[in-house]
Amino acid sequence: MKIIYLLILLILISKPIKAQRNDPNDGPESVLWEKLRSSKEGPDKIRVQLALGRTLLYRSGDKFETIDSAIKFGILAEKESRKNNFSEGVINAMALKSICFSQKGKRSIGFKLAKEALAFSKKVKYNNGIAESYMAIAECYPFHIPDSLRLKTYYYNKATAIFRQENNMKRLAAALELDAEMCFLVTKKVETIKLLFEALNVNKILGNRKVQGIYWMIARTSNRFGDYPDAVKYNLLAIKTANAVGDSTLKLCSIYHSMATIYINISDYSQALYYSLKALDIARRYNDTGYFMTVAFALAHEYTRLDKFSKAVPLLKEMEKLSSADYDKMGVALCYLSNLTYAKRFNEAAIYAQKLKQQLAKLPPDSYLERITGYNNLANYYLGTRHIRKAYYYTDLQATIPAKNSIPIYNKAIQFDYYRLDSIKGDFRSAFNHYRNYQKMIDSGLNVTKAYQISLLQIESDTEKKNDQIEALNKQALAKDNILKRNQLI
Repeated sequence: MKIIYLLILLILISKPIKAQRNDPNDGPESVLWEKLRSSKEGPDKIRVQLALGRTLLYRSGDKFETIDSAIKFGILAEKESRKNNFSEGVINAMALKSICFSQKGKRSIGFKLAKEALAFSKKVKYNNGIAESYMAIAECYPFHIPDSLRLKTYYYNKATAIFRQENNMKRLAAALELDAEMCFLVTKKVETIKLLFEALNVNKILGNRKVQGIYWMIARTSNRFGDYPDAVKYNLLAIKTANAVGDSTLKLCSIYHSMATIYINISDYSQALYYSLKALDIARRYNDTGYFMTVAFALAHEYTRLDKFSKAVPLLKEMEKLSSADYDKMGVALCYLSNLTYAKRFNEAAIYAQKLKQQLAKLPPDSYLERITGYNNLANYYLGTRHIRKAYYYTDLQATIPAKNSIPIYNKAIQFDYYRLDSIKGDFRSAFNHYRNYQKMIDSGLNVTKAYQISLLQIESDTEKKNDQIEALNKQALAKDNILKRNQLI
């Protein structure tokens, strides 16, 4: 069944989030370098240094050498700011350095710098600096641990509220996307879409055409909630926008990968393969391991479902070679187990079933998503090998995950697993009850999708009205400006 095999993708689909970073809206890098060369000493030059630091961090793809270059700009900007008694520069430089250290995995250093920036911002009563400090603090918390995600969300919320209050449109644009990202991770679909459309409006006010990342996030949210037509629509808008602004960065890799996952969800593996191959080209061009692992995960899945398992094998081997952290090793074990089980190569799959068990034993108790994904794949493997008792054992473990820490697709899978197991066992009454629950969850999911589609239509309509208001105000301002110029001429 498609639903069972799709589950393994969820654990790694979110991995590009780490490398995905919001455009700082400071302008093209080439223009910033030119400004740096022509700027005189003082606040303007410091702002350019900070802008370059943010831009380097944005395009780093988590490469340490590029992040180090961003840190150097932060150090330089802080030194110049202190010499010029420029508080804004000091705070932004500390925030930039904090985020850089967090991205390098040195979260304690990043947290210390962010807290110092916050204290200094409050001392000089600089609200935008307080918001920047909250953004930096949020970066210190990993997103895959529930308690950390809550804190991350809390600080991004505070930053967004301040930027909105201060009418700081450039920073609000970036903060809204990050806020939306947090809402997406905790499955607050309507809040996610509202924030993303607000971000579109803010970028429109700024005249920023680089909104492909926002379209991608709308598409990804639609995909998550089963609205595949809108997911395709906004992903195509993301691709079109990326091409129009000349974006061939890792952001485009995320967009192509997202498009592939939509087609996987509707079992169109040929189309999925087309977009995954495009994503793979970009991941290889940037030599980014995180992106490669994510895209290769999907590609192996697609090749196996197209009966081309031999093409999946080199990707699986490359992933295995590149995995060093336990989290990555678990992902690779999942990928191998899923594909080998589907291909009915059970003897080889047994090796990775054992590896997956070893990795599951190392997980913290609150790693619910990873646990339920692992349990599901093990249950599926043992069901395939007709080890019914073990299949029941891992299905029971899935069912122990608290409902608030699970997501609907997993709950459906559990009911379907029980239906299959009870049918094999000959307990047809229990099998019927589980199948009925499974169907109820499908119907409930369809209702959720419909509600999401209605919300999306309403938000789209509200955004169009706001856009009309913005256009009217712009025309009014332009008309007043023309009258003023004519009067001055007279």
